[in-house]
Amino acid sequence: MTTATGGFLDGDLFYRAQAARIGARTVAESAAAGVGVGPDPNGTGRRMLAAGDVEEIVDLLLAHPVADLVSAQAPDGTLAALRRRAATDPGATAAAAPWLAMTTGRAWDLLAIDEAPARRPGEEHAELLPSDDAGAVVRDVLAEAYPDTWALQHVEDHDWTGYRDGDRWLAVMASSRAPVQGGGEVAVLSGLGTRPADRGRGVGSALTCAITRRELAAGARVVQLGTWADVDGPRRLYESLGFAHVQRVENIHARPAD
Repeated sequence: MTTATGGFLDGDLFYRAQAARIGARTVAESAAAGVGVGPDPNGTGRRMLAAGDVEEIVDLLLAHPVADLVSAQAPDGTLAALRRRAATDPGATAAAAPWLAMTTGRAWDLLAIDEAPARRPGEEHAELLPSDDAGAVVRDVLAEAYPDTWALQHVEDHDWTGYRDGDRWLAVMASSRAPVQGGGEVAVLSGLGTRPADRGRGVGSALTCAITRRELAAGARVVQLGTWADVDGPRRLYESLGFAHVQRVENIHARPAD
């Protein structure tokens, strides 16, 4: 799914959202692919973002090497394609060397929706958290619901919506915006966590639905989110709301030291 008529990266939903998150700049583009680079959000060094046709991505990466690269996010199969190119094209070996020292982590799936889903029971419990209160509520819920989520390190970088039942917050989810070519924005949802005791009651579905409907009504051209490729439950939830699979993304990172 793309949203633009300009340069390739200007219309790629995955790239626009991730580039906005880390402050990436475009390194190179072709008609069917593009790569950009920004600071790695998890520490020192830089992160490469790539989108589009895998073989064209490989061409761009080999033609435009980047120093201090410690991680990358790219379409599934990108690192394998780089290794094949290095093995079959002697002229590519030197440029591919930094990539041969990297490995892949968990892949995740990008899903998106551009039409408001039907209302779900419980949406009336969804409340946008005031910035002064969000930190405490989010940390309390996620410490129990999703303690290893990256979102706990970036609470202040997002708007947060919670699901409240009486005086208890049962779930939270983050939202943010990124610009797209031709005007407008894509809304990016992340960090969904529901307390274990409150799962299976439609809480996560109602919260996600309420935020999606709100963002589209407020002018977002599309709403997107990601889910781990090896976890079926969240994907089923999102697909039940009408989110469609856009692409699988692999996380590439330096091999851990021995």
